[in-house]
Amino acid sequence: MADWLQGRVQDAEHKLRDLTAVQRAGSFRTSWPHYDLGRVLAAQGRLAAALRVFEQVMDDRGLGHVGVAEVRYARDELDAALDHATAGVEACRRVAHDLPLAIGLAVLAWVRQAGGDPEGAMEAIEEAAALVPAADVTALLNPVPTVQARLLLARGETDEAAAGPPPAAGTPSATCATHGNASTW
Repeated sequence: MADWLQGRVQDAEHKLRDLTAVQRAGSFRTSWPHYDLGRVLAAQGRLAAALRVFEQVMDDRGLGHVGVAEVRYARDELDAALDHATAGVEACRRVAHDLPLAIGLAVLAWVRQAGGDPEGAMEAIEEAAALVPAADVTALLNPVPTVQARLLLARGETDEAAAGPPPAAGTPSATCATHGNASTW
């Protein structure tokens, strides 16, 4: 993630590929490395490669479906994007961490907005914002504040978008910055 955040996308891709290979060989399984790898590939414009990576983990905690929804949205395949975003959100509801669900809801919000359902979009992003209140986290790790502001702008609510999200409860250090992983508290 540090490589990606610092613009070293190819380094991030290589390290994430190594991590996913190690993970497949071991007993510990999480969809985060695959999801991050897919997002890195998508950021490079390699949507077909990203789609293949996301499809590898579609049944693993929902992030695979969320990633597929992101690619389908980017390809303007809104019906398929909506199906995958909905399936991803439902699967992420069963995950112990809130960030996957918040990301899924943010993707669902974008898909609903593009599909002509601005009220459904706001409903999804408001639920996401309630899950991940730390608005000061980088958008690559927590897309909710950015998506929320963009949806408000799309609705013409410029004052609300400019005001930003309400302050997070507690201190910034009280919220996990990435993926609900205890090592990043």
